[in-house]
Amino acid sequence: MRERGLEPDVITYNATISACEKGGQWEKALELIGQMRERGLEPNVITYSATISACEKGGQWKKALELFGQMRERGLEPDIITYNSTISACEKGGQWEKALELFGQMQERGLEPDVITYNATISACEPAGRVEEARALFLEAYRSDCYPKILSIRGALDLHDLSAPAARTVVRVALDDLLLAMERAGRAASRFFDRRSSLFTKTSTKNFIVSDIRRIPGGSSSVSARSAPG
Repeated sequence: MRERGLEPDVITYNATISACEKGGQWEKALELIGQMRERGLEPNVITYSATISACEKGGQWKKALELFGQMRERGLEPDIITYNSTISACEKGGQWEKALELFGQMQERGLEPDVITYNATISACEPAGRVEEARALFLEAYRSDCYPKILSIRGALDLHDLSAPAARTVVRVALDDLLLAMERAGRAASRFFDRRSSLFTKTSTKNFIVSDIRRIPGGSSSVSARSAPG
């Protein structure tokens, strides 16, 4: 195009950088954004988002953060695509603290995290051993309907849309909740039998009633209230 005397504009550069991003050519993407500045063209949010995404795919988390900082310095406000790409770059670089910082920053700016944001941030925290942070993020995502199909109609977990760390977090949360429910049921049953035992020792067998047995978790509802035979 330049051989024909045509000068690329911002739209042309954006399309070319996006092609480099899809082709895993992060170095070429950086070269093009630098070329834009040299020619007096101002990169926009789309330009930066595509270049950051190229760096993320190339495992260049430092470059991604550098570009993110540059766009803020130039007065450009990142959108959710920019944040997602930058958080994903931090996740791949093992930078869980920076990922959480960016996650909080986007919420402060009024941007709603989507499933990509949550997956990337959880994936940054879980492998780093930040289990509580990952758990809190999953619960927040679930309550905000970012993972609406995670629990099927039959009660089975559907983890197809989740990253591996996010899926592990979901399973951990489900198991923790199951164990907690079992523990609570056990304590309830224990309190019931302790109360019945105390009652039995204080009263005669003749006056002992069994109607409350239907209140035991999982107890039979077929037992009716009656007095023991005299």
